[in-house]
Amino acid sequence: MPDDAPNRLRWLCIAALLLGFVLHLAAAPRLQHGLTATYFDEPDFNDVAATRLERVAMLSSNDVLVSRDRPFSVRWEGFLWVDKTREIAFTIPDGVDARLLLGGELVFQSRSDRAPQASAFAHALSRGSHALTLELVRADAGDDFFSANLEWDTLLGKRLISPTFLYPSLQANGQAHGEMRRAQTRNAALSLGALAILGLLGLSIAARRHSLQRGETWGLLFVVGVALGLRLIYLHDLITHIPNFDALPVGSDHRTYEAAARDLVRGLWPPRSEFYRQPGFPWLLGNFHALLGPDMRPFQIVQLTGGALASMAIYALGKRIFSPPAAWVAALLWATFPLAIFYDAQLVTHGLEAQLVVWLLWLWLSAIERPGNGALIALGLLSGGAAIIRPALLALIPLVALSLIWMSRPRWHLGTARGLILVGIAALPILPVTLHNYRQSGRLQIISANGPVTLYLGNNRDSAGIGQYSQAFRATHERVNRGEVTFVGATLADISASPRRWLGLMVRKTALYFGNQEIPNNVDFDSEGAAISPLLHKTPLRFGTIVVLGFAGLGLALFRVRAYRPGIWLLSTVLLILCSTTVMFHVVSRFRVPTYGPLILFSAFALVDIGRRLASRDVRTSALSFGLLGGSSVLVIALPWVADSSIPLPTLVAPSAESVQVRTVFGETLELSGYVPLAAVEPGEPLFVTLYWEPNSPLSVDYYGTVQLLAPSGEKLTQMDQRLGTGSFPHHPTTGWRPGETVVDQYLLFAPRDAPTPLVLTVLVAVYNRETDERLGETSLRPLPLTLAQPLILPDNVTPVQATIGPALLAAYQAEIENDELALTLFWESIAPASVAGMVFVHLFDSSGDFVLGQDSPPRWGEYPMTAWQPGEGIVDPRRIPLSELSGGEYAVFVGAYDPAEDARLPMVDKAGNGVPNASLKLFQFHFD
Repeated sequence: MPDDAPNRLRWLCIAALLLGFVLHLAAAPRLQHGLTATYFDEPDFNDVAATRLERVAMLSSNDVLVSRDRPFSVRWEGFLWVDKTREIAFTIPDGVDARLLLGGELVFQSRSDRAPQASAFAHALSRGSHALTLELVRADAGDDFFSANLEWDTLLGKRLISPTFLYPSLQANGQAHGEMRRAQTRNAALSLGALAILGLLGLSIAARRHSLQRGETWGLLFVVGVALGLRLIYLHDLITHIPNFDALPVGSDHRTYEAAARDLVRGLWPPRSEFYRQPGFPWLLGNFHALLGPDMRPFQIVQLTGGALASMAIYALGKRIFSPPAAWVAALLWATFPLAIFYDAQLVTHGLEAQLVVWLLWLWLSAIERPGNGALIALGLLSGGAAIIRPALLALIPLVALSLIWMSRPRWHLGTARGLILVGIAALPILPVTLHNYRQSGRLQIISANGPVTLYLGNNRDSAGIGQYSQAFRATHERVNRGEVTFVGATLADISASPRRWLGLMVRKTALYFGNQEIPNNVDFDSEGAAISPLLHKTPLRFGTIVVLGFAGLGLALFRVRAYRPGIWLLSTVLLILCSTTVMFHVVSRFRVPTYGPLILFSAFALVDIGRRLASRDVRTSALSFGLLGGSSVLVIALPWVADSSIPLPTLVAPSAESVQVRTVFGETLELSGYVPLAAVEPGEPLFVTLYWEPNSPLSVDYYGTVQLLAPSGEKLTQMDQRLGTGSFPHHPTTGWRPGETVVDQYLLFAPRDAPTPLVLTVLVAVYNRETDERLGETSLRPLPLTLAQPLILPDNVTPVQATIGPALLAAYQAEIENDELALTLFWESIAPASVAGMVFVHLFDSSGDFVLGQDSPPRWGEYPMTAWQPGEGIVDPRRIPLSELSGGEYAVFVGAYDPAEDARLPMVDKAGNGVPNASLKLFQFHFD
């Protein structure tokens, strides 16, 4: 082939790709396609939950509109158009009750509670449109996986009935024919684009065919085969050992991604809101579903195959950066590394991220060492695509651009142009996501909106650094929902309030990141990998091992004379970026997966280099190698201790000065010395109760504490039970307490949103032994106001008073006499905090000035005393006074308040500013018959 032939073919493929893209846009559908889907919360098609237009009819237990804990029913309605008279084989899988009507005729019905029936049937359809109704019912709740889809037979096997043939309303044959031709054009355009991409890949491989010898080719094929075989074995273990394997856990990322992917097939994606999670993985998974059907297995197999093929990129990087022996060792490590096998089989992004990182590194190195348009374009597209799958990889794009500029010196203009081109190409996959977010939210959000949430999750004042929903996070989440604070603002506030703890938290997260412990989140290697798969259980390598070898390899590489080689710095930079972007948020094992490639490359180099030094019997250099290996081993072994010791225990020398003293002894071994003062709280608002405990002697039991909020009637509104000393991180249970120390113990409670207000609550604190149910004791804290603290709004028919009585203003009153009873409502406004729980009196005097009747009671029947009133708050105080004992005549009503403990009336000033005699104000007089 002439030298310019590959270049011509390359441009021909690029032109074909662009032509396919233009044709696909030009052949966009002009009519609405799909069926009207109605979801019901009951199996009898009552109580509509949602109605929407869906491009295909499909449903599984992984959809968000289907609840596993209650029955449901779904109905799709519309028209099925066929281009010619033919017999069509429909498929409706078992697992649910199904009923299909065509043209009003019942053509299929099945019942899941009966003997298994054939789920496929054939039906003759004439050319034209046919009214279609499909109903699915699940009468019983359950966790069993089901998938029910309206499919038919095609040349490629059973496939979902394409949206091309489905319409929500009746369409003319001519219009439907036009839509089918446009669909055929789009399919041809996609095929042309796919062939163009395959052609570009083939040309790229052909250009590098001379870099591989025949032995290398067969060796790589063997490694890839081993890698794929091991991954398929593990997938088989998952399917056979986990019951109901395809039913994804509710609330997990797996199910969220799968549900979004299925919505993409339905034409309901992107959502009508900004992306909360990164959209790249659902987009990729959804397109696989659209091409191969709603079954998850094809995508898992493709992802496993991608993990196996990544062995080739690992080999190429190892050979280019280090040496052929190191490349072979790295490829074998990747192929057999149990954690890589485990994550490649999961329906979360991280297995894919590990593959993307090694291919990014390979393209990055190619773009630096072999300047050319192909590698630059592929690197830009892959960088942008990787960023919308894992936003942390967004940080690599400017670094890649800067490296291209730096490596092009002294031709800075050429390097700058290449860097800008790369950034522009990388922006192509990102910009649609950013524009969607801006259109939906009105603010700039590059990829996803969950960054501030995860930032606070990993950096709040109670955080353990592993993404747990701590008390501080749950409280702040509620306040963010109320619009009182933002997650970023709360993060900065928590850090500034305790910077030393935050620095310790960062040390802890770094230690957790490089430690051997597998921290589960969505997936658990120990329970879902090693525990069920003999393959993963018997393979000895773990993350701590490649960290030890990787650190040693990094040190050996930096000590080499040619340590300036770009590949070593690329590996080191990627490791640093991936670690720092994770540690800045929170650390779980699945976030470490993208580092597998760089760590395995350094590990392979360490093994080969140490072996070479031992073979040469060079004592001096061997000592350096073993010194680095021993040092990294000691470091990794010490990391769990570093993680556990980086944040001080929640202990003090003495309670804070502003604390309220209690000094209540529980069981003669434990003393509640005090607590942080409690402020008034609104219904539904988070309430922190912080207690100070002092042990009188060592404790041999991990005691539990309970904090309960009780209404004045004695009704329990809410409670929180937990082990003493575990309200914040680090946990410090009572068996670790020592006499002479004060332990800070925190409880988070939420008063019910529907609780009546205003009330004053009793805060009950008790300690008990959970194993024996023995209660050591209990005590009550100061009363807690539960109030919305709303300002006073007076009705129209009130009589103004404007008299000041103690710390409150009596603004007005209402009075009515009916059925020998005086209904009197006093309208108060709190002026200042009250130190006295004033008793309000209402006294009646006859025309001679003699006292005849009275009522003394606290405001609001004692449920909300004056000491609970908040400055500026309005209090409505209704009272009913029986008058049946009165004889006919004129009576005057006086009101006031007094301190029941001192039996002294509270001072009173009328609206003119004059003192009221006897602190008793006349409100009105009335005639009683």
